[in-house]
Amino acid sequence: MDTATTDESGETDWTFLRECTDAYPPGVDDHHCSQILANVVARYVIRTRINQGPDAIPEWVVDYLMEITIDADTEWGWESAAAVGWAVGHSDRAVLDRVVDQTDTESEPWAMGILKHVTFADPEAGITLLERLLDSPDTREDLTFLRSLERPLKQDLPNFPQYWEPQTELKYEVSFTNEQMNRLLEVLGDAVHPKRLEKFDDQFAFDLQRAADGYGSAIVDRHTRRKSDGRIPRPSGGGGGQECSRP
Repeated sequence: MDTATTDESGETDWTFLRECTDAYPPGVDDHHCSQILANVVARYVIRTRINQGPDAIPEWVVDYLMEITIDADTEWGWESAAAVGWAVGHSDRAVLDRVVDQTDTESEPWAMGILKHVTFADPEAGITLLERLLDSPDTREDLTFLRSLERPLKQDLPNFPQYWEPQTELKYEVSFTNEQMNRLLEVLGDAVHPKRLEKFDDQFAFDLQRAADGYGSAIVDRHTRRKSDGRIPRPSGGGGGQECSRP
């Protein structure tokens, strides 16, 4: 289908793709067609972002991918749709706002998938999205979100969408600057209790001990003030950290 969705000049035929997605929209329980379409559209989102920038991605594509769900469109289609993260920075579609607004305790895996793609596309935006998600009262699995930022440390392009090898056609590199790494540790130190950071330090590629030592005092102070005011401190992650156990 990759060949069918390019015009004679080799450009993406977004008109044809829209006709296909209009014929098989998300949520119609046509799993076979919808998951293939999601996979193909996701590839073009990544290609377009790398070759032309986020504003070259049509607005309707962002809306389409954001509407795909695991229940109606299968896990395969849902995982492909996370490539909407590559549209971060789009002038007319606030991707980060929509992810934060649509994330609750039931949809955290969905947000984590998009967070991974956002970080591949723009590490600074990935840190911003992580910060906003950790600051949300609906977020429970705090350190699990950090897993989404680890993959870009190891490779330049994502493993999804499936059945596509982007490294064979795209020249792209991603890395964290020292300033971005420092900002990430500051975000973690401000959002996650230092004892929790220390506990899971050896399970992450990031220096959680440094985050706890250098930035962790702020959250301790907030917890102390909340207790003195008679308020219940916000919990730091659900399940007592079980989600961070080694696979």
